[in-house]
Amino acid sequence: MRLLSTCTFELKSFYDEKEIPRYAILSHTWETGEEITLQELQQKDTNILLNSTKARVVNGEPLYNVQNIRKGFIKIVGCALQAEKDGFKYIWCDTCCIDKTDFTELSEAINSMFHWYRHQLCYAYLGDVPHAGHDVSLERGSAFAKCRWFKRGWTLQELIAPSRVVFFDQTWQSMGTRSGCKDLIAEITGIDREVLDGEDPALSCIAKRMSWASKRETTRVEDLAYCLMGLFGVNMPLIYGERHKAFIRLQTEIMRKSDDHSLFAWKSPKAPDDFHCGLLAGLPNYFAESRNISPFSCSVSDYENQSPFSMTNRGVSISLPIIQVKGGPAGTKEQAGIFLATLDCQGVTDARGPLGIYLHRSEGGYYRRCYPHQLIPTYNVQGVISKIRTRTIYIAQDNVTPKAGANSVYRFHILDLPEDLRKRGMMLELFVNEEIASWDPKDRILCCSRGLGASIYIGLPGGPGKILLIGIDPSLSPRCVFDDRTLLVYPSEEPGTPAAHQKRLDKLMAEVTGLEERSAIGNLKQAVKAEASWDWDRWVSSNRATSALLELTIYTSVENTAFFRKKIEKIRNKVNLKIDAILEETVIKGQRMFLARFVIPDWRREVRVREDPELQPVFHEFCRAWHVTASKHTVLSQ
Repeated sequence: MRLLSTCTFELKSFYDEKEIPRYAILSHTWETGEEITLQELQQKDTNILLNSTKARVVNGEPLYNVQNIRKGFIKIVGCALQAEKDGFKYIWCDTCCIDKTDFTELSEAINSMFHWYRHQLCYAYLGDVPHAGHDVSLERGSAFAKCRWFKRGWTLQELIAPSRVVFFDQTWQSMGTRSGCKDLIAEITGIDREVLDGEDPALSCIAKRMSWASKRETTRVEDLAYCLMGLFGVNMPLIYGERHKAFIRLQTEIMRKSDDHSLFAWKSPKAPDDFHCGLLAGLPNYFAESRNISPFSCSVSDYENQSPFSMTNRGVSISLPIIQVKGGPAGTKEQAGIFLATLDCQGVTDARGPLGIYLHRSEGGYYRRCYPHQLIPTYNVQGVISKIRTRTIYIAQDNVTPKAGANSVYRFHILDLPEDLRKRGMMLELFVNEEIASWDPKDRILCCSRGLGASIYIGLPGGPGKILLIGIDPSLSPRCVFDDRTLLVYPSEEPGTPAAHQKRLDKLMAEVTGLEERSAIGNLKQAVKAEASWDWDRWVSSNRATSALLELTIYTSVENTAFFRKKIEKIRNKVNLKIDAILEETVIKGQRMFLARFVIPDWRREVRVREDPELQPVFHEFCRAWHVTASKHTVLSQ
């Protein structure tokens, strides 16, 4: 560390921290072309000019009357005179105590700066605040409140770290102290009064500390990150030229030493509904509305059960309670695969629950943040379609190029049944396996990774019906295969509710995997989830049935007027319906996917009616309605 002598204006280096003497430290904003560099200070002419200027002031000439001298000289001389008055022999100023031509030294200085300001007396020189005599105004609209010192990134740590801060105007006249002006400074900067009184800033959550920097600026975009290293107690190398990536690196370093979820509690400027981003903020101004965030109150046992999170080559690996929701926030474009994740933090003034962020499950099974301008209490959830679960997921920071593999996302466009079948009461209902798949009912797109993506019921509303399984097999090939068994009763209790939806899915999964239903649905659910993937791989490897024969019985009531009396007869129509499921590769809206359609290649029906000649026209009318000829049917007596 180099210090500048207040007596001789000569630099002295100290290599042992224990040997560093007491010093006062200068905080200021740079002015282009006015500052004194280390190389200039080492020149004889500069030293002579500094000493002569100091002598003129000591002899009674006001510092602000000194003409034909750069503003940098005024800063150094004024700082030295004030330090001597306060009993210091040395001062530190970043303009002339750091060799900025030596990148190694510059990096070391920036990483050490918070420590150098810590517990020292700091002179905050406000070069754009004119002298006001005895009428110093410290009101909201005053020159003090509007000065650029409160808007620069580097001066944030210079305001917080020192034990005492004294403010000076451009003539080096004192304007007050940090403690004495704390109410106005708190209003200007958003920093808590307790911190301005000396409270350790580490007691404030990450989001709150970030909010203090949200309205500050730096000349170089990388310095938005580097000026905050000391405030968060992290160190990292300087890489000028990486631009906004420096702020991502800062947050990654913060993650290494803190499990504070408020790091993710930010809101970006308004973006398009389809804009996706990572879990880490792009800039400090994303935290502009995060001042009133604090860790979520939880018990010791809850804290012990929390899982650590970290940055990996797949993004941030983190365990979060997430819940699938229908679309996004109100008034936004609907998207499939939207989840709401709960963070372990809350608004100080909002007791409605922990804060939540929207996530979108994308290609490869990874997640990205969507609707990043939204940060909401998780009680405010609309359209919930599944129960909340804690999952370990990967949230990618950057866009990921999809790769074919076990974690790739495959798309199926699943058509409905042919219209003539739907007119006669046949139905198709899809039950998505939400562990690996999502279903967009509007566009009829199923997205899934490797494994069983969905079970599809095809049949009559009350049964019987067949189950078609669709997904990706172990060889990463798309498959849709019928189960050869018939589901006799369609599980339609409590239709339309999320609970019934999940319950029916569990029953269908149990039917497919051969698991017997137990009395406790919870046990069945656990068993299904535990064995579904393994049973799918085993089952699909031994089944190739892309066709199913469904035996349907349809009763039709007719009126018989034989023998001059009216009589109601029932015709029992037994229909053997063959259904073929066909997968074809296609491109829809520029996306490669697989088209799943259903074909009825053959209609085989056996109709049983009474041997009554007058019922024969009814039988033929039935055949015409089902587009078949009477020769394909047999008429037998009941």
